[in-house]
Amino acid sequence: YLNGLYLYNEQKDIFENVKLQVEGQDIKDINYIKEDKQGVLWLATNEKGLCTYNPQTKEVISYRHNSLKSGDQILSNYIQTLCFGKDGLIWIGTGGAGVSCYNSKTNVFTDYTKQNNSLNGNDAYAIVEDQFQNIWIGTRDGLNYINRESNTIVSYTPKDGLPNSIICGIQIAPDNNLWISTNGGLSLFD
Repeated sequence: YLNGLYLYNEQKDIFENVKLQVEGQDIKDINYIKEDKQGVLWLATNEKGLCTYNPQTKEVISYRHNSLKSGDQILSNYIQTLCFGKDGLIWIGTGGAGVSCYNSKTNVFTDYTKQNNSLNGNDAYAIVEDQFQNIWIGTRDGLNYINRESNTIVSYTPKDGLPNSIICGIQIAPDNNLWISTNGGLSLFD
């Protein structure tokens, strides 16, 4: 955190800093890292948006929000989490702007926000996909379920039995139940 990306060098038994830049600026504030099937690292950053780093080619690509542009783009440059869907979609959770769903084949972003009534909050801390390719999003204001087949969205809050509205993490158990960590404790959703 605040020092960028480090790679463990097994031969030297040390961590080495990987210098990454976007538009001449260092990428140092990384919240989350996920590796895709091609070995490319997807980096959720503060201020630099969503960045990809190919360790083989050393190429860095940034998906950034431009406040002077409207329309098809990532919702924010403050990225907190992401999830790769089995269908190739990339779900991008932001700090304060909601969730962007990116289709890399068409280069199209679909927005899920409190303002368009698809989320109960715009601070997305956790995103997972279940065995049916439905999406579960943990926000500061509760849990959101997107049924991809029917295109319906359901929100869950402490009124529905969650110990707290701040969802910090979501894990899918082998029996397909959800373990949900909140600021008020752990919850099992079955």
